This record gives sequence, C-alpha cells and structure tokens, in this order.
Amino acid sequence: MNLDETIRIITYPIDPDKVWKSCQFIVEEIKKIAEPIAVEKAESMNAWHFGIVYNREKQAIRVDPVVFAYNLEDAHKNTNIAYEKLLLYFVDHEKGHFELQQQGLQPTLRKNRIYMTLYSRFEDYAISRFLRSGDYLATEKAVLKTESKRRAKTFNDICVYALYTALGYVKLKELPIFSKAQKYVRLISLNMKVIKKPMDIPETVDQLSLKLAHKDWKNVF
Repeated sequence: MNLDETIRIITYPIDPDKVWKSCQFIVEEIKKIAEPIAVEKAESMNAWHFGIVYNREKQAIRVDPVVFAYNLEDAHKNTNIAYEKLLLYFVDHEKGHFELQQQGLQPTLRKNRIYMTLYSRFEDYAISRFLRSGDYLATEKAVLKTESKRRAKTFNDICVYALYTALGYVKLKELPIFSKAQKYVRLISLNMKVIKKPMDIPETVDQLSLKLAHKDWKNVF
C-alpha cells in the first residue's frame, strides 16, 4: 500500500474494510514521522485543522485520517506536490508546535478567543521563521499560496492572511479581501515580523489582543 492508493481509497470509498485499513496506514505513516511525539486517531475533526492538529495538553498529534486524506488530495491537486512531501510538511508543522512547547513557550490567556487565535498563528510564524528551512518552506509556500485565494470570512482568516504576508508568500494587494480587513492583516503581519525569537510571542500577542479585543469583526468582512 502507498499513499496515492490510500488517498484514493479514502476519498472514493467503496469497500469499508479497505477504507479502515487505509486510515490505519495513514496513522502509522504519521507516527513514523512524528516520533517521539504520540499520535492519536480522531474522528469528525473540524476541517479547519486540515484533519491534523497538535494537542498541547496531551503533547500529542491528533489526526482524523478521513478529513486529512481529503485535504491532502486538495493540496496535491492544487500544487502538484507528491503526497509523501505533503504528508511530511503537515506532520513537521505539528511537530514544530511540540518543539516550541519544549522550549517553554506557552499561551497565557487560554480562555480568550482573540488571544488564542492570534497566538496559534504567531506560533505558525515562529515555526517557519525559526525552526524550519529548505523543502519545508518551499512546500509551505506552494500550499499557502493556493489557500490565499479563498475569501476571508472569520478573524482566524485575517490572522492566516497576516501569516502569509509576514512570511513573504503573498503580497497584501494580492489577497481577496476588502479594505477594512486589509488594515488588520497589515497590523498583525507587522507584529509578527518584529518577533526576534519565539519567547517574544506571548507578550506581543497579549498587547496585540488588547488592541483588537473590542473590534466589531462582523463589519470587517
């Protein structure tokens, strides 16, 4: 069994037994890359997480192989990058969150939605800026450039667009967003780019979240 066959079986399900075996195959492949981090199989995960997410409390990577397979298929179609490289990229990204946690990086306002949304995207920035290079960044750029074509609908989308521009993958004027949203993308992006080391993130995000806490985001989109 290989990844191409596995993705095809999951995304065009005919035989439930083959689908189950294919899901197990994906989980096992992720375990090989994620070692020594634990990997947990999940079900009905939000597609927002691409079907794979690092759980800070359990220090484990959770994966919904069905959602993940569909997102891998989309990424493959959009970028023409091999499944193996895409799998490595997505798992390496989640490993990055673990590595930052091992360095002592922790969010301070976990119950604050604005703060945690910002914090997650700032960690994404730190992974690419300080922990990864080479093929990882090339794959990420290709994947994120295709993602940048969809219109922003939530505050998280604004933060994601800020990430794209802070990393230099797209220009602000290339994003399909209204002028009201552009100023927030620019603000968040500029705050990302002033980060000099991962441990700068909590204080920067704390200050930024206070500035954005009372914005009426419904009128931005």
